[in-house]
Amino acid sequence: MIAEQPAPAVVETVQAGLQTLRRFDRIVFVAHCVGAMSYPDIAVMTGLGVAEVERRMARALYELDRHRSGYRPPWWRRWLR
Repeated sequence: MIAEQPAPAVVETVQAGLQTLRRFDRIVFVAHCVGAMSYPDIAVMTGLGVAEVERRMARALYELDRHRSGYRPPWWRRWLR
């Protein structure tokens, strides 16, 4: 079965979203989704705990969804990051 190539606009959106992630969030996301690594394997690779890997993966998914939807937080909320 041949997988379809995603549309170029989708690829650009995902790449732009990945650039907005924090360093370890991006590492965890790419290792899990692209590298097909398990959370315990990522924890060993990064030196984080499994629970922290889960938190960072959840945060990466949340941030990518916000980027995709075009959400822009209020000016005062950007300081809390």
